[in-house]
Amino acid sequence: MKTSGEQDIINKPNHNRPMTHEIQHLMQQLRLPGMKAAYEGIVSTKNMQSIDNDELLNLLLQAEWDERENLKASRRLQNAKFRMRASMEEIDFITDRGLNRTQILRFTDGSFVKNGENVLITGQTGVGYVKQMIM
Repeated sequence: MKTSGEQDIINKPNHNRPMTHEIQHLMQQLRLPGMKAAYEGIVSTKNMQSIDNDELLNLLLQAEWDERENLKASRRLQNAKFRMRASMEEIDFITDRGLNRTQILRFTDGSFVKNGENVLITGQTGVGYVKQMIM
């Protein structure tokens, strides 16, 4: 038994619409925005002939994976309701506060989490360690 969506695809004449539009429409209907954007980029740069099937599938799946992971991270940050947004790129190393640039930037790869290592930030009570690091 076929769904109405499958019937629409089977019954549509293909001579008026290029296959590219059909593929983009299906990606939109399947809610695959990362894959659709990557496919549109590949088609617009006319790289379809230089990419074999495995590479194309890998690129499309990786784009969709990245899109979903980015959305998850954004949603988690939004749900955390942090009072201020901060990133490692915003840390001011010019002001002398005794921050070791190399050591701080080592935290960006997250290897301390994978290795089960602890991070201990010390200082006076109530000075706002994170805020001071960033500003």
